[in-house]
Amino acid sequence: GVMVGGDTLIIDDNSGTAKYMVGYGMPNTSGCSSYSPNECIMKGPPSGTASATTKIYGSAWNTGCGSKPQLWGTQNVDQIIKLYSVNYIDLECLDMTDHSICGYIYGATQCNKTFPNSETYAKSGIRGTYVNNLTMKNISIHGMAAQGILMGDMGGVTTLSHVNLDGNYYNGWDGDDTQLLGTGSMNNGIMNWDHVNVRFNGFQEAYPASASFTANDYTNADDQSQSNDGIGSAVTGGTWNLSYLNISHNMSDGLDLLYCANCASINIDKSLFEGNEGNQLKFSTKNLNLTNSILIGNCNYASASGKVFAQDTPCRSGGVPLSVTAVQGSNYKISNTTLYAATDADSSAVMEMVDRYGTCNGTETYAMKNDIFVSPTSTPPNGQWQPYYNVNLSGLCSTAFAAITTDHSVVYNFQSNPAGTGNV
Repeated sequence: GVMVGGDTLIIDDNSGTAKYMVGYGMPNTSGCSSYSPNECIMKGPPSGTASATTKIYGSAWNTGCGSKPQLWGTQNVDQIIKLYSVNYIDLECLDMTDHSICGYIYGATQCNKTFPNSETYAKSGIRGTYVNNLTMKNISIHGMAAQGILMGDMGGVTTLSHVNLDGNYYNGWDGDDTQLLGTGSMNNGIMNWDHVNVRFNGFQEAYPASASFTANDYTNADDQSQSNDGIGSAVTGGTWNLSYLNISHNMSDGLDLLYCANCASINIDKSLFEGNEGNQLKFSTKNLNLTNSILIGNCNYASASGKVFAQDTPCRSGGVPLSVTAVQGSNYKISNTTLYAATDADSSAVMEMVDRYGTCNGTETYAMKNDIFVSPTSTPPNGQWQPYYNVNLSGLCSTAFAAITTDHSVVYNFQSNPAGTGNV
């Protein structure tokens, strides 16, 4: 029968060998045109309720998800799963990809967009807007021609656990879909994410990809005019509770929440940000708690490793580990965290602060404790290396930033030391 809200759909993975095509030529698409195959999509799932979520599961979902059914897109299909104006959706134990190495607009191999043809690529794994109370667990989305996920306007509680977004030629997660009818990327509610890997987006993923993740599968990096954030969003909000993230080696910024002035708080614990071509972590929020994490600003990774096909701006925006926009009355706390300053000669700081909104008024507070700051060199070519850099702060806003307290931390290879007690 027809799937209704609250139903559970189990997709057989046939011990990990099942591969289901999505797009022109799949079953029940007789009305599709070979001249516009991108519209040959699966209908989106119906909304569930708080007591009866709509579930789409791989068949090994309740035995540890040792294998996943593969949903693979073809013929320029817009997305594999569409989520539009839906509530209480639960996706578990699924693998989404395509069978091509091409990039939709950019890349060493560009996708053929003249139809009909035999191209086996898909733009996105998941695309949607107005999505409330979404759960994704044991999900892999990789090797897409554009975004792994293109989705904004999230609400309720968005739960991600053991999710991989790797090797998509644009972004891992692009939170700003202006083509659907939403307001772009204005997320609200609560983001509870743990064990989320967002790696090598902006690279070409080998097809077929190796059974286990390996950096050798990712070549021909292209920053596509700086559009390759690991996770990026325009103006957004919500409360972000993030732990055990690995956001590394993406061809623009790592996690870009710079336009999150409406966010109540961003809480990040036990996470790694490394080798992203831009800044490792960008944010603005009322409250930040960054703990037990590592941020490594080796922003020239792609060129240094010889993986570049086309690259516009290595170490864009200075490549600093932390790029911050102050919010009036904000309270930022960073503890038990290692911050390795960028390898770019243009940057000198572990944290760069901007008053982009012009609202900073001196009520902001900044506290660093039990951290490790490392500069890559003691002899910078452009001025002095310094732990914190004030881009355009003035007045009381600048005074508050200059009063950062750095206590019981290790500060290595900088020309000047921050104020505080118990530092080495």
